[in-house]
Amino acid sequence: MRKLLPLILALVCLTLPAAAQDDDRSLIVGFLEENLSDAGRDIRLEGFEGALSSQATLDRLTIADADGIWLELENAELEWTRSALLRGRLEVERLAAEAITLRRLPGGDQISPDDTEAREFNLPDLPVSINIGTLDIKSVSIAEPVLGEAAEFQIEGSMTLSGGEGTAKLGIKRRDKPAELSLETSFDNSSRQLNIDLALSEAKDGLLSRVIGLPGKPALAFSLTGSGPLDDFSADLALASDGADRLTGTIRTSLDPESEARQFGADLSGDLRPLFQPDLRAFFGQSTALTLLATRAADGALSVSRFSLESAAMSLRGDAKIAANGRPERV
Repeated sequence: MRKLLPLILALVCLTLPAAAQDDDRSLIVGFLEENLSDAGRDIRLEGFEGALSSQATLDRLTIADADGIWLELENAELEWTRSALLRGRLEVERLAAEAITLRRLPGGDQISPDDTEAREFNLPDLPVSINIGTLDIKSVSIAEPVLGEAAEFQIEGSMTLSGGEGTAKLGIKRRDKPAELSLETSFDNSSRQLNIDLALSEAKDGLLSRVIGLPGKPALAFSLTGSGPLDDFSADLALASDGADRLTGTIRTSLDPESEARQFGADLSGDLRPLFQPDLRAFFGQSTALTLLATRAADGALSVSRFSLESAAMSLRGDAKIAANGRPERV
């Protein structure tokens, strides 16, 4: 997010008089390239026109690292209200692009221990509010090195972000094979209210079943639906393959206001046999059930007060306590 403020400042510059359009266009392009680029990330803009009008176009945007270009965007259009910036709002009627190509994942990204620390979730509180009425990406092509097979998607939707409150509505459809994802979600930093309605489906021999390694590569359907404050939240989860339910149940999370300890739990069950190879199916049997109740203290220590895993061949129950440094204290 540290690179977002220069972008906002650059957008404010777009309200300059139209008579200075040619000079300011090059200034804005240079400003964006300089401030959005970073060590290991080189951003270049080509054919940026209409910067000072209500409709701007961009022929090409590339992002590169030491090994070359890894992300490319082509033929983008931006319809927006420039005067809204004076009121502290970025109002975009339509943000569209003809094509986005992800050739590979960028190099040099390393995960540090800090990245795994539990942090309270919050939406970013930006200096301007953002409202994108229509998001329309005709083609998102992902090359084989990213997912193990080439895939092409289409993205439509809308989103808003203002004062720590955000909403998003997205529809993602795969163009080369039958698969789609729909998401409607909202969150408010003040009330901690979260609403989520996620649905994902793909036909047989799809991307997810291949990546997971499911036998027979069955058709898959997954849904996650919940509404409530994040400090006392529950969601219903369902996973199906070839039209039959395989795993259903509830996941939940809550916060103790006095100790600031966060509790999370799950109650899930179903017939998992079709998701495993035939020689493993007798182990699971007709029904497998998982019950979990755990608490993470403010210092990071984890206490599992209830754990139960039941299948045809196993009945496992227990509890555990893990210190903040990750060392088991009791199992």
